[in-house]
Amino acid sequence: MAKGKVRQFYKYIFGSDLDFYEEFTIHLSDEEQGRFFDDNPDFMCDFPVKRDKMYLLKERMFRRILRKIGKCEGGKG
Repeated sequence: MAKGKVRQFYKYIFGSDLDFYEEFTIHLSDEEQGRFFDDNPDFMCDFPVKRDKMYLLKERMFRRILRKIGKCEGGKG
């Protein structure tokens, strides 16, 4: 496997839910995101974001704050 593919695979496997959200989920419509969150109730469970506030995740500043909180709490952030 090429180095770039290996790096991308490790990021996918070992990255945080926030990384996954930014890479794959952020581009979904609001309805699709709602279904994704419904189908994956443990997704983003390490972050203080409720289902009804998921629109906040589209804001870059909010995601940066979540990362800082995660790092302060000893998580991946």
